[in-house]
Amino acid sequence: MFARILATLAALLIATAAYAETLVVYPLTSRDSFIGALVADRIATGLGDGHEVYGPAVAPSLVPPLPIGEGFLNPTEFLRDGGVANRTGTVLLRDALGADAVLTGDIVFEGDRLVARLLLASRAGTREFSIRAPADQPARLAARAIAAVARRLGTPVDEPDVDIDMSGPDGVLGQALALIAAGLIDDARRVLEGDEEPNDRSRQLLQAMREIERDGLEPGGEADPALLATLAVNRDPLDERLALHYFQRLAEARELPAAALWVAVLETSVNDLAAAERHFGELPGDYPYGQAAHAAFLLGGGADGSEAPLERALESEDVAALLGVAAAAGSLGDIELEKVAWARLGRVAPFFTYPFERLSFIAFDQEDALAAAEALAVAVELEPESDLYWTNLGWAYYLLGMLEKSERASERAIELAPGQYIAQYNLGLVQAVKGRLEEANASYLSALRSDPEVDDAAIDDLEQALELFPDEPAVHYALAMLYEAEGRRSEAAEQFRLYVDRAEDSAFRERASERVEILSAPPPPIELTDGVVTVRLGSRRVAAGPYHPGDPLYPSFEVYTPGEELPQRLDVTVDLSTADGESVMTLERPVEVPRAAVAFVVNDMELALPRDLQAGPYRLTVVVRADEGRDASATVMFEVAGQPQLLRQLLGRNLQMQALDTGVRLYGPEDLARPQLLTDLLLAELQSSADAAEQALPAVEAGRFAGMTGGELFRSSTGSDVNSFLEYLLASGARDASFIFAEAYAQWALEGAPDEALEEEDPDGAR
Repeated sequence: MFARILATLAALLIATAAYAETLVVYPLTSRDSFIGALVADRIATGLGDGHEVYGPAVAPSLVPPLPIGEGFLNPTEFLRDGGVANRTGTVLLRDALGADAVLTGDIVFEGDRLVARLLLASRAGTREFSIRAPADQPARLAARAIAAVARRLGTPVDEPDVDIDMSGPDGVLGQALALIAAGLIDDARRVLEGDEEPNDRSRQLLQAMREIERDGLEPGGEADPALLATLAVNRDPLDERLALHYFQRLAEARELPAAALWVAVLETSVNDLAAAERHFGELPGDYPYGQAAHAAFLLGGGADGSEAPLERALESEDVAALLGVAAAAGSLGDIELEKVAWARLGRVAPFFTYPFERLSFIAFDQEDALAAAEALAVAVELEPESDLYWTNLGWAYYLLGMLEKSERASERAIELAPGQYIAQYNLGLVQAVKGRLEEANASYLSALRSDPEVDDAAIDDLEQALELFPDEPAVHYALAMLYEAEGRRSEAAEQFRLYVDRAEDSAFRERASERVEILSAPPPPIELTDGVVTVRLGSRRVAAGPYHPGDPLYPSFEVYTPGEELPQRLDVTVDLSTADGESVMTLERPVEVPRAAVAFVVNDMELALPRDLQAGPYRLTVVVRADEGRDASATVMFEVAGQPQLLRQLLGRNLQMQALDTGVRLYGPEDLARPQLLTDLLLAELQSSADAAEQALPAVEAGRFAGMTGGELFRSSTGSDVNSFLEYLLASGARDASFIFAEAYAQWALEGAPDEALEEEDPDGAR
């Protein structure tokens, strides 16, 4: 018996070794991403003998996207928060890459220990295991991980000698690896070029980057083809033909099926559809994700003959392939095919939550409450901390008439997320139809506190409940509450009246009678306190008149009612006009008022004066409107003088810049009387920070400061340069921030000192 077990284990190891030919090692997630990337890189290097290994710098970029409609979709987008360091993510990556094995995981600190929690998905299955080492010895962690992974791949090795010194060149290498893995190639290059003592690995990375910069279309070069393809596909701006060239080289040099699929995908992107069809057709038959991508390509183009790759993908047990079919079907509106794919994926990968989420939404759309409940019951088992799933499960149970289960599910959602107002509405609905009005009243009030704007679906649900539960008067009261909160006074009065006619609860009958009387009377007016509106500079409301073109102004006024309470919604219009009434600009915005408020201050609407506004007197008019024809208005006059001033705009946006050495703010409202000193003050800060910049910054590669060191950049900057930076900062739409001036200026210079930022639309609709 024992000998037979040993023989079985040996056979399993031999089979695993035969399969484990292509291995992809992902960056290990960690509190320190540099250590995670570096340890993963050491693991990949240590497993290179006998395997075709792809390390953490290239792994994230090797997952081919699916051609969906007119665009492309990365299958990892279906993972929760994009995280791959879990069973679902690891299997999905293995299948999408067509690799024989994929290693993911994370590194955590447990007291004085480093713990690598690893997942290895191979053809033999998915295994989870942990490796430990002293917290100050990441090299030992990497060495032990190499031995552990090799053993599980059936190619055991002795624990190798690994060296990691994060205080030396390895620290720079780890940073560069993490940046490349994130697709930030330019940042990685700057880091590597600033390394005065690079190790061999860093030199290899930098050499590959320089080959890409030379265009690299001529044969030659000794760099890793996977690294070159990664650098090319992450180049900014993307040169698709260059990326295609490098993935063709990778597909010719290596066995990973994903490289060949990338070729077909990039040919699709450059609209070489004939070549794409040829290469899709040449993908290996045992690469189901490739077959799914082929089917998506054919379906998206409406081509005939798409059934074969589609059927092959649907019949597989490949997570990525089934996901691809489902995504393609969904994009084309083929709901039945999408359901088949998601359902099969749910059986093949019962640990993957998203298929059950999507099936539940499809079921709700098709008014199949039972199917929705069945899918969501699985979803909450897989992700018991999801308030969304518990909320939707509660609704599905309500539709099925399973009121006790619905109530428990909604309560669980609220426990997980106290502000989950949809669950609060669902809970209030169940309590109302069961006649527990005091609890229902509390639930609906909680929902309105969480989101003052009444959810229309909650009203629809109560209106339907009038028909489903005609003998329950509590539904009338709950519906009246929501009608009133939405400003539908006459309808609310009618529902309160119906409750009074039928209810037995004396306390709520008395309240309802009071509401009938109040809501049946003419609505109380709304007014602006003292008919006054004031205007100040910025959200901190600095009195800084006369104002200048470009100033961000904030009007302030208080709305009140002599009645019981203000409406829950007010519509505010702010109009700026010349003294003779010619309109310059108008802002419009709804304002949500807290329940039971009799007065409310509005002071958060920004009116950015046009930069070309002419000097002179201006009129600002505020009009506040409520339902049933109620309105109030007020006007204020103010002067505009002079030219746009950067200091005023910085203060108006609440942008505070600090000194590098002390953190003290460099300017404030007290400097408005001498705005011309702002540029000189910032230049002086650059001069005093020049030595630190010389040590910390790499050389500038592009733009007006190209070729300068950090010290040279700071010392040679002029007032015009500083003002260009400030103009760029303001044009970016930045506001309400405090930061070190020298650091922000250096970042702007390293990015090429652009003169303009993308125009940002004002949140209130103005430019």
